[in-house]
Amino acid sequence: PVTIVHPQERTFSRSYGANKAFLKKESGAWFVQDAKQNTVFHPADGVAVTSFLKATTEFKTDSLVTDNSARHVELEVDEAKGTRLKVLTGNGTVVDLILGKSSQSGGVYVRAFDKPFVFSSSTALAWEAKKELKNWRLRQLTTVKAEDLTSISVRHADGTSLQHIVTGK
Repeated sequence: PVTIVHPQERTFSRSYGANKAFLKKESGAWFVQDAKQNTVFHPADGVAVTSFLKATTEFKTDSLVTDNSARHVELEVDEAKGTRLKVLTGNGTVVDLILGKSSQSGGVYVRAFDKPFVFSSSTALAWEAKKELKNWRLRQLTTVKAEDLTSISVRHADGTSLQHIVTGK
């Protein structure tokens, strides 16, 4: 399942199968839980988190597909194949959904975790929630702007080096 916590809240998570993501907000910054060490958290990509949070606020369903729980496996809104999305706030769970496979209308099938009703939804939430764990992590190594650079030095393992002085400032 994926668990998501809104910026004003503390945590959020999402998961499908073995692919799980848990994010939390501390001191104004988002962090994503390490895949192998659940006590280790890494800085989260702010763009990914913001995009996901925006998608949660814009989520809506298009139409009822079925109320027959026997079709959950076919539509992949079951726990085995679906993506479970939990949105948590300080007051507890506010959203608990299972996002399924792509629908015939171009969206996805979705149902509330504890209900049999399956809907289609063409909003971006499912696509945002199904990101791989690596796509939640901040991968930017520096915040230096290109226009602020004065020189670039590279040292290779064999001891050779290269230096470039930036001119034209």
